Amino acid sequence: MVMAAAIVASIYVGWEVADWVYQADATTWVAATPAELEAGQIGTMTVTANTGLLGGAVSSGAIGQITATTLAGIAGGAAGGAVSGGILSGNLRGALKGAEYGAIGGGVGGFLKGMIDVGTNLAETSHLTPYAIEYDPGLGGFLPAQEIDPSSIVGQQNIYVNGMMNTFSQAVGNGENFYQNSSFILEYSPTHGFFPDLAEAAVEKLTGISSEGNDLAQVLEQIDPHGSELFMHSRGALVGMDALRKVIADGVSLNGLTVSGYGGAANVLTVRSLVSSVGGQIGSWTVNAFDATPNIVGGDAILAPWRGPLSVLASPLLFMGGRVSPHSSLTASGGTFWSNFNSGL
Repeated sequence: MVMAAAIVASIYVGWEVADWVYQADATTWVAATPAELEAGQIGTMTVTANTGLLGGAVSSGAIGQITATTLAGIAGGAAGGAVSGGILSGNLRGALKGAEYGAIGGGVGGFLKGMIDVGTNLAETSHLTPYAIEYDPGLGGFLPAQEIDPSSIVGQQNIYVNGMMNTFSQAVGNGENFYQNSSFILEYSPTHGFFPDLAEAAVEKLTGISSEGNDLAQVLEQIDPHGSELFMHSRGALVGMDALRKVIADGVSLNGLTVSGYGGAANVLTVRSLVSSVGGQIGSWTVNAFDATPNIVGGDAILAPWRGPLSVLASPLLFMGGRVSPHSSLTASGGTFWSNFNSGL
C-alpha cells in the first residue's frame, strides 16, 4: 500500500517538476526556429529539481528538453517516494524502496510531460519547406533540388510529403523513387530526432494541430487540382489529412486532385472520407502487411486483422531503414523482398 502511494505520488511530483523545468526555459525554446531545434543551437541549461536531490547538465534542443523534464521527474519522484516510504519517520529501508519506485514513476511522468510539451510545440511551430525537383529527360535523371517560395507553386503539380526521421536527402530520394520520371515539389518536413518527431506525430494525430498541415493546405488551395497529385509517406499522411481538413474548413474544392500514399500513418477510411469531401480521388494507397505504421498506428489492420500480429512481429525492422524495413524500403512499386507483401486498400 505504501509502495502504491509512493508510485502515484512520484508520477504526480515528476510531472509537476517537469512542468516547472519546461516553463523555466519555455520562452527561449519557443522562440527557436525549426532549424535551430534540429541543429541543437538553443544553448545548454542546468536543471536542478526543487527537491534538491539531483542537478544535471542537459543538452539543448528538443531532445534536451525531454531529457531535462525526465531527469527532473526522476529527482522529484525519488523525493516524493522517499517521503511516502517513511524517511521522515526514520524508516530508511522503506524510504530507499520508495525512492527507487518513485524515481521510476517520476521519470515516466517527466518523460510523458516532456513529450507532450515538445510535441505540441513542434506541431504549432514547425513548417514545411518546398523544393522544386525537376526531371531532365536529356540527362535521364533529376536535377538538384531548389528551394522555392510557396506562393510560386501554381498550376498542375505533383507534390510529395515525407515521413518522420527523414533527412533531406532521404526525403528527396523517396520522392524521386515514387515519381520516377516526373518533376515534383517536395514539401519537406524537417526531422528533429526520433522522440521529438514521434511526439509531434502523436499530437497531430490526436489533436489535429499542425502548422505543417496549414502550410500544405495553402499550397493545395492555389494549385490547379485537375491533373495534380499529392503523394504522402508515413507521417506525411497525417500532415496531408490535416491539410485537407483545413481545405474543407475554408470551403475550397479540390475537384480532380489525385491523392496517393505508402505506409501512411492515417487511417485509410479517414483518408477516403476527407479526399471525397474535397472532390478528389484516391490514386493508390499501399500498405505492407508487415508495416506497423499503417496497420497499428493508422489502424488499417481493422480491415485485415491478420496484419496486426505480423506488424507487431516485424516492428523492430522499422528502425533499421533502407531495404531492410517494410516501411521505408520503397515508396512505389517493386524493388525489394517486402514488395511481395504490398497491397492497396
